[in-house]
Amino acid sequence: MKFQSEESKIQFLMDIDRVDLLKEAQDPNWFPTDELVHSFIKRRSTLRKPYKDFRAKQSGKLGWMHSRWTHMKGINSFHKSTAGKKFHRSLGNFMATRIMKGAESYVDPEHIIAACSLRTHLYLELLNFHPLDQEVELLEMLESVIPTISNLEHLLFTAFTNSVMVPDIQVSEDTDDMLFSLIDSVALSEALSLQIGEEAHRLRDKWEKSCEIASKDKDTSPIDIFRKMVGVDK
Repeated sequence: MKFQSEESKIQFLMDIDRVDLLKEAQDPNWFPTDELVHSFIKRRSTLRKPYKDFRAKQSGKLGWMHSRWTHMKGINSFHKSTAGKKFHRSLGNFMATRIMKGAESYVDPEHIIAACSLRTHLYLELLNFHPLDQEVELLEMLESVIPTISNLEHLLFTAFTNSVMVPDIQVSEDTDDMLFSLIDSVALSEALSLQIGEEAHRLRDKWEKSCEIASKDKDTSPIDIFRKMVGVDK
């Protein structure tokens, strides 16, 4: 169990009714014992379902497969651990090539490794302490996104073994939604800049505007909007 702040340590101890350890936990080298972690896991498991049922009753079930873009905020907040990672650059190049339909670009092992890294880093978030509401959101997101990532890995591996060009890969709308939500916009705009020749910060603004427009219209693709903005409507 890892803690991202002193407040999360306090909340952890309160959740397992061990406020007697608050003073001891002030030591920056303090970590919970296996016994404390097991107690937390067991207690949380009894709270998740009632909380999920309550939330579903209040706002209805919002799933990745049924409501595009609704998980974007949650995914980005949970995915900060990947900031600056190599997979952002690799997947950014992959998506930039798909967006602009760049020629002579084949799937290579770096793309497959990036997708695998994406899945691993999402799982790593389970090591961190999260308040109950955030943990439930994380688990629901993982339930929806992990199968999509696994399918992407298989798709990329098949494309690699058959020497398929990136623009020719048929990626589902749900996979697009996931990748657009997880890839760092800076990495994507830099990759697009290399292909188009326009300044990266300007492309980033245009891409974010395209995503904003698409989020309000489920029948509109951010790719199509972006292409029109940059004058390359392919």
